[in-house]
Amino acid sequence: MEPTLQINDHLMINKLSYGLRLPFFQLESVLQWSVPERKDVVVFAKGIPDDPATEINERTQAIIKRVIGLPGDTVEVRGTKVYINGSPLVDDQQAVWIHGGVKDFGPIEVPAGHVFLMGDNRDNSYDSRFWPEGPFLDVKKIKGRAIFLYWVWPLSGRIFSLIR
Repeated sequence: MEPTLQINDHLMINKLSYGLRLPFFQLESVLQWSVPERKDVVVFAKGIPDDPATEINERTQAIIKRVIGLPGDTVEVRGTKVYINGSPLVDDQQAVWIHGGVKDFGPIEVPAGHVFLMGDNRDNSYDSRFWPEGPFLDVKKIKGRAIFLYWVWPLSGRIFSLIR
């Protein structure tokens, strides 16, 4: 998620943004009252059993990505451009493309109850485009929405800044 987030940044997460989860249980949401909006930065746990190179413990490993595609959207990535329903994604200033795009993707429609996610460091992000079990995340698996940075090192003007 660089440059939006840096390694060792500490974030405040709103775990009630989209639904209610039972504490101390690694379950999906038991009550869903909202869905993520495009460009929300969300936290989730996602085991990747088909990829032996990644060892993710769903109880402790938190992954953070930005919501790009919503249910019903058709998502396509060509070079360094992201297209939603055939139109370029506007106001995408968080996106950083260092190598000019590494993989074209889509077009593919986001199914109901799911989202399509990408990291802000688009060339170096293991995001929806690369997941072997499919490019979508069930919204019930989202643990919460990132709100603000409460600790950064070295200390800088980024501390207490809102995550957008």
